[in-house]
Amino acid sequence: IFFYGSHLPINLLRDFDWIVIQPSAARTPSVLSTPRSTVFAYVSLGEVDQDTPTAKALPAQCRIGKDQPWKSWIVDQANPACRTFYLKHVFSPLRARGYRNFFLDNLDSYQMTAESPSQRDAYRRGLIAIIRAIHDRDPKGKFILNRGFALLPALKGQGVIGVAAESLYRGWNQ
Repeated sequence: IFFYGSHLPINLLRDFDWIVIQPSAARTPSVLSTPRSTVFAYVSLGEVDQDTPTAKALPAQCRIGKDQPWKSWIVDQANPACRTFYLKHVFSPLRARGYRNFFLDNLDSYQMTAESPSQRDAYRRGLIAIIRAIHDRDPKGKFILNRGFALLPALKGQGVIGVAAESLYRGWNQ
């Protein structure tokens, strides 16, 4: 189940095997833990909401474009400094709170800004590098990717256990 609300219906969510939540909704994932459930923290790798503390701290060189309908910055994961920022300011605090599993969103946002094949390839390599770095820090952690189909061959054995793809046949217009 994907639950993006701020007030978790804990008894309902515990009935699901995989639970994706906004990590701001639960101090620790243990609030939803059952022997058969796995909690995933929602993290957008490709974009960051402009109104969040993460966006305010994001170095300017990591902002390579805007997704106007969502009011978010497109993050340059091809840039090693931006990946380091995410590891330090996004993933380390989540891990300190007990989150080990992540739903990684907006893995295709770079396509709005990357104009050349070499830019797209560099960005894909950057996404692969950050997912591997997260996995290296916690090899037991698991990932569900939102789209990210082009990343799958390079991420074999790196904790990816699922792929989600909303609006696959019909686009979404915010």
